[in-house]
Amino acid sequence: MEEAHGLRLPPDLAAWWRRSDGVTPGAGSTASIIPGGFYPATTSGAVANLLRGRELAVREAGVDQEYADLVAEIRAHPAGSTTDAWARLDEWVTVSEDSDALFVDCRAGRLHGCVMLRSGVGGQIGPLWPDITAMWTELADLLERIDPAAPPESVTTSVSTWHIPSSWGEPPR
Repeated sequence: MEEAHGLRLPPDLAAWWRRSDGVTPGAGSTASIIPGGFYPATTSGAVANLLRGRELAVREAGVDQEYADLVAEIRAHPAGSTTDAWARLDEWVTVSEDSDALFVDCRAGRLHGCVMLRSGVGGQIGPLWPDITAMWTELADLLERIDPAAPPESVTTSVSTWHIPSSWGEPPR
């Protein structure tokens, strides 16, 4: 991951991926464990996302100097900064994949390592959590409060309403 992105991952993100390499796409609704209904990305999925983003960025920058200038401008802002523009940066490390995606912002600044949302239609939202540890801590706290005998349909998190997968209430097969 670090080699592909050309940067050093925040220690908590590196530790998470050493312990659990995300969820392979198509694993089913029980994997939408990150509040908001997100699936944890695998390292190979995150690198593939980076390469797709780079390919698009190179194609756009090669044709459109405005896009290249936009990326340079966004890159110059500190971690946690947002824009309404559609852009991809190597400093944004994808940690969930979907039409919208969560990413860890590895740009410099006091919010280095914060978790943000990249909208599938453009722009970023956040920071949602100060780091990946805070995201997983909130999840653990939520799960500890849920009664497995009567799981709720949804819970309110610090960032959204999280619809609990219905299969969580089913007995194991």
